[in-house]
Amino acid sequence: MSTKQPPIWRRAWSALRQPSLLMHLVLVQSVFFGLVWLGVVIYILQSNDSQEPEYLTSPQRMLALLALTRSAADNPERVKDLIEEFDAFQRVEDWYADGDEDRLMLVLRRHGKLIYTSDPKAERLPLAPADLAVHHQVFEGIRWAQRHGQDGTTGYQIQLIRNVQHEHLQAQLLALLRTLPWVLLLVPILLAANYWTIRRALRPLNRLVSELDQKPYHDLSALRAQPPQRELKSLSSALNGWLERLRSSQQRERQFAANAAHELRTPLAAISVNTEGLAELDLPERAYPLLQGLGRASERANRLTEQLLSSLRNESLAGDAAQTQLLDLAGLLQLRLADVSLLADRRHIELELQAPPSLSVPGRQELLEAVIDNLVTNAIKYSPAGRRVTVKLSASDHEACLEVLDQGPGIPAEWRERVLERFQRLPGQSGEGAGLGLSIVHGAVLALRGRMTLEDARSGPVDQGETPGLAVRVWLPLSA
Repeated sequence: MSTKQPPIWRRAWSALRQPSLLMHLVLVQSVFFGLVWLGVVIYILQSNDSQEPEYLTSPQRMLALLALTRSAADNPERVKDLIEEFDAFQRVEDWYADGDEDRLMLVLRRHGKLIYTSDPKAERLPLAPADLAVHHQVFEGIRWAQRHGQDGTTGYQIQLIRNVQHEHLQAQLLALLRTLPWVLLLVPILLAANYWTIRRALRPLNRLVSELDQKPYHDLSALRAQPPQRELKSLSSALNGWLERLRSSQQRERQFAANAAHELRTPLAAISVNTEGLAELDLPERAYPLLQGLGRASERANRLTEQLLSSLRNESLAGDAAQTQLLDLAGLLQLRLADVSLLADRRHIELELQAPPSLSVPGRQELLEAVIDNLVTNAIKYSPAGRRVTVKLSASDHEACLEVLDQGPGIPAEWRERVLERFQRLPGQSGEGAGLGLSIVHGAVLALRGRMTLEDARSGPVDQGETPGLAVRVWLPLSA
């Protein structure tokens, strides 16, 4: 029975909400071109001044008024009457105006002293340059057009002023209406073009990602995709070089581990048997310490061989879901801690377990035992005598968390990735071991589809003489 697909708009919205390099690039380009378009529109709107009447845009009327003042320059009252009559005539002629506020206004001054004004608002307007040109200015939130003329001989100054706020808004609206259809037409075209070009440019990268995503974890062969682009070619070459180095390193390690496991196991077993046989003979007293040292060395060599075999076994079990079963991790912890309690007693280490009565996880018992045994044994081995090793087990919604905390020297942050590899030990580290314990744990955790971290057991600064300790945390899925 097929499941019902959600509506296309819901799927589109869900896709848009997810972080995407493609959508990010489309958005950046669209915002950039949108700002460019906005700048063009603003420039068009600002450059569209209102269309003034010819009597304001033409200098002839101003020249006639200046000539009129010169004709009666010696009689200021006569000049005022003439200007007032002229103003009344032009008000009748100004059929452009929608009301008194939009009519042409006239201001007459002589040597800066006001003689006549059509409207008190006009006299407050700052003087424009006396070059007979039309100047637009915004005063008290209103846009004005002004022509200023001055007669240097008689000292008369004339201003022709008109409120052009309505005409300016109308001109901007007309410019916007002329521009808007082009914007509405080009915006979807621009978005589609951006999406198509960027998606096409990212296609080689998507092929690389798809091939890497489909590779099995054990397939370290070179990538088949070879993009021609310079940047992606460098990325592909770097990935192939990394895969080649990883493959060579893995092959060397596997070969060494296999040879060591097969070549050392038989002679080591013979050494152990012969050592036990010699101990039963009647030998001089001074021979027994030598036999004990030989037995300890044989035991250590056998342990190293078993660790190598365990590491190889973890790799072979990785991804083998058919052999997975549900196991009680809490019960297994109790059993394994009981087995290592003798080692803890010999080193005077206190073991503490904090775990629920039962907690089940899917996995293989040998893998879980490898994780527990190596973590707890390492913690006991590197903790000073008289200290405590704490083992905690807890669960969240989807994962179980196993924590092993010791009070030993810890591991510096710069070495925490390297010690997860085989045969890696801290510089100057004393004591037994070949650097396999944590690598075995890491391999087993990966085979169990889990993850692990290494941190300081103590939070904050450490006092002099104290050690930071090590906290190893392993997360395992609660469901297969």
